[in-house]
Amino acid sequence: MTATPAWSADDVSHGTTCTVLLHGELDLAAADELRRLLDDHLDTAGTTTVIADLSQVSFLDSGALGALVAVRNHAEDIGRHFALQSPTATVRRVLDTGGVYDLMVTPNE
Repeated sequence: MTATPAWSADDVSHGTTCTVLLHGELDLAAADELRRLLDDHLDTAGTTTVIADLSQVSFLDSGALGALVAVRNHAEDIGRHFALQSPTATVRRVLDTGGVYDLMVTPNE
């Protein structure tokens, strides 16, 4: 029997921006795959901005937070932009506690 993943992602591209809608629980077990997914979008030719929409994320731990920070660092290294948008209240607390909310969440939040 195969376990159902605790998270999933859908992506939509508009011009040079790719929005990745994340669903479910983002934890240490998801961190490496999450980072690869977002880095791959950043590395796609013609993409200059990747936005991770957290409106459907019910849980975020320090492992996944570390992956998101690593993606942001990768974006800066290659001259692209990475941001988070629409975090749930639970996820916002983690971002605030981690000291990255103001750094990573789009200003309209």
